[in-house]
Amino acid sequence: MWQALYRDLRDSGFMVVAVAEESRGAAAARPWIEQAKCDFWTLIDPAHRVSDMFGMVNVPEAVWIDEQGRIARPAENAGSTDYFRRM
Repeated sequence: MWQALYRDLRDSGFMVVAVAEESRGAAAARPWIEQAKCDFWTLIDPAHRVSDMFGMVNVPEAVWIDEQGRIARPAENAGSTDYFRRM
């Protein structure tokens, strides 16, 4: 879902950054990242700092950040609906 959304909107400045919160590190996350074949960035956060910073408690979750780096929408369940496409 995120890859399709990114593909549709990247030319208008939309960006997706995935974060793998894999406590075992990059080697454990790599097979999942490679299988996804995403064009957008995937970061690896073994210490779960992103979850702490944005108040995430489940996966997948998303935080919407605007062009000025401000949180436009707080952490919410990601990918469970197609709401963004209808906006």
